[in-house]
Amino acid sequence: MSDETTVTSQAASQTSSDTAAETASSGDSGLLTADQPGQEAAGESQESNGSSGSENKDTPAGAPEAYEPFTLPGGMEMDGAVLEEFQTLARELNLPQEKAQSLATLGGKMAAAWQDKLSQALAAQKTQWAEAARADKDYGGDALGENLAIARTALDAFSGPEFTKFLNETGLASHPEMIRAFWKIGQATSADTFVGGKPAQSQTLAQKHYPNSPNLK
Repeated sequence: MSDETTVTSQAASQTSSDTAAETASSGDSGLLTADQPGQEAAGESQESNGSSGSENKDTPAGAPEAYEPFTLPGGMEMDGAVLEEFQTLARELNLPQEKAQSLATLGGKMAAAWQDKLSQALAAQKTQWAEAARADKDYGGDALGENLAIARTALDAFSGPEFTKFLNETGLASHPEMIRAFWKIGQATSADTFVGGKPAQSQTLAQKHYPNSPNLK
């Protein structure tokens, strides 16, 4: 075999070795690169499955065909029309029984808080009216007790229990002008008109004008 043939054979062998090495290297790189996307894809698949499972687990059941009765705080009861409107809204929002009950409870607490504020405001108003009445320049001050007795007498004579209840519930029983009105009525209908220093007749002005009134007998 000639030297030229030997060199050619060695060159071919070297080329084959280089090609094998490149192929191996390329194959390793390809596997490594392929593994990475494969791993990412697997991870994404797992994440996707996990997310799907989590969503299915956390998704509420939705609104029932008919809601069970709702319980409100403090023994409160929901008005029939309001209850129907609330149930319609809860269905539109696709709220399950538990979440609808939570919303109803919150509404009850808000209503109770509003009622408490209203009661406090009414109590404060009553106190303000009572203080103004005690300081009134016409019937208040030291003569308040005596003048209130006159006003109460007129109130009993010209009204009934229902009106008295109304005055107490609204706080108007302490309103300065309400007291003034009945005080003046009481003065106008005071008993025992004196003639010549002697009581002419033990009869009030109201009894003279309304002799048949049962409240004045």
